[in-house]
Amino acid sequence: MDTMKTEQIPPIFRLKTIYYILPFWLAAVFGLRGYVSFTDLGYYLKFGETMIEKKAVISQDIFTHTFFGLQYVNSGWLSQVLLAWCERLGGLESLVLLRVGILLLTMAIFYHLIRKQTKHHKITLLFIVFAATLGIGNWGIRPQLFIIPFFVFFYSYLFRKEKITNSSILLLSLLMILWVNLHSSFTLAIIMAGIFLLGRTADGYHDTGRYCGNTIKRLKLLSNDAGLRRLLLLVIVLTAVTLINPYGINIWKDVWANSSISAARSAEWQPTAMNDFTGYCFIVSVVLAGIIMKFSPRKVTWTEALLLLAFLFAGFKALRMVMWWGMVSAPILAAHFCSIEWVRRRISGEKEKAKAETECLVLNILFFIVFLISIIGFLPWFRPYLPIKSMRNIIDPRNAPAAIANYVKEEGLKGNMFNDINWGSYLIWKLWPEYKVFADNRLHLVPAETWKDYMDVDLGLADWEKILNKYNISFVVLSKKDNKRTIEFIGESQNWKKVYEDKAGAIFVRK
Repeated sequence: MDTMKTEQIPPIFRLKTIYYILPFWLAAVFGLRGYVSFTDLGYYLKFGETMIEKKAVISQDIFTHTFFGLQYVNSGWLSQVLLAWCERLGGLESLVLLRVGILLLTMAIFYHLIRKQTKHHKITLLFIVFAATLGIGNWGIRPQLFIIPFFVFFYSYLFRKEKITNSSILLLSLLMILWVNLHSSFTLAIIMAGIFLLGRTADGYHDTGRYCGNTIKRLKLLSNDAGLRRLLLLVIVLTAVTLINPYGINIWKDVWANSSISAARSAEWQPTAMNDFTGYCFIVSVVLAGIIMKFSPRKVTWTEALLLLAFLFAGFKALRMVMWWGMVSAPILAAHFCSIEWVRRRISGEKEKAKAETECLVLNILFFIVFLISIIGFLPWFRPYLPIKSMRNIIDPRNAPAAIANYVKEEGLKGNMFNDINWGSYLIWKLWPEYKVFADNRLHLVPAETWKDYMDVDLGLADWEKILNKYNISFVVLSKKDNKRTIEFIGESQNWKKVYEDKAGAIFVRK
């Protein structure tokens, strides 16, 4: 193909423009391509629908027959309403578009932050991919999705602004009020602001040592620093406005209960290990971070050190925190990467050669056509017509009990249900209010006795049938992925009969 000088090609079709577009294309494609996971989406949608109908915040369980009526703090009530409202407008397709919109907004904020650090489009793309790879496992449609742009905006704002103004405090406080009603992760904003306060105080104390050796004088200088005082005020105000929610200070108790109980029951709250994609990526990211920091001649500030250490610890502590480590570390590592000698020389060389560069216009146009076709093809309305069958479904048919739920409803099975806990949300979405589940993935709400009974049945302990009798269970819905052992021993029992089976799971009823 014939090549042309870059300056002769229209700016929109230049290779540099492709680099600018690529991060947003990746966010759009992964947002459109990913399955709609019902690990917990089902009960969020039903909660939202019920709150819209009743015009009130629901703070008790309405979905299970084991702990029905249990009062609790529904910390994500606003996100549940938004999800339900979005589904009403356009079904699951509109939820997919909602995810894409949120990811693109996040990408815009994050791209601006990284670009400020690198001033180089290729390196910007590199570190955006670094952060996105660590967070892609948390791009599911759930309340946490709403707060990803909040986190990135807070971090970007504090990272770029040396001085916090009164208008900044007002803006971040208003966003915090939204955050606290959307998701229980609002504590991350306070932690971030606190780290910036401590880091900048330590940086200021170190810098004043150059011309003032007296410790007391250095502390006095810091106490008179208007920027630090406003940052302290921001931390106080952010903490105070968290009380603007339907539950007041009890929202903090829920954060503690959720994190402590879920840490013992949920896989995503377990320490990060090298046993899945996210775990491997996390370890690789830590190694890369160590290499970059070792060869970087740039001074590591106290603020950078505290941010890296705090979120590195969080990443090791829980799998779901790896995403935040990626977002926090990427801008810092990008700045240090660009300060490495051979990187600086390469960037300088590229700038000198820029005028003499040549590109292939036809090839660039083909790139744009591929971008456009892939996005259109993955739109939820066009996915059923994709040539690859595995890409046609919005819901993963291997993990969702669609046919099982239909069988339960069509056959009109009576009595209490025992179900795979990971299917609880989907069964709520499809079968509630006619049927109530045994339990679902709101693991921090499940009473200790009910949780123990569920695990005893799941493990097939000797008294598993007595436990099913205790809850008057009439039929059992099990997943072949999660309950393989349970399916084996219940199938051997003379008291239970298999009435349905497919690739996803099976249904047993009492004989």
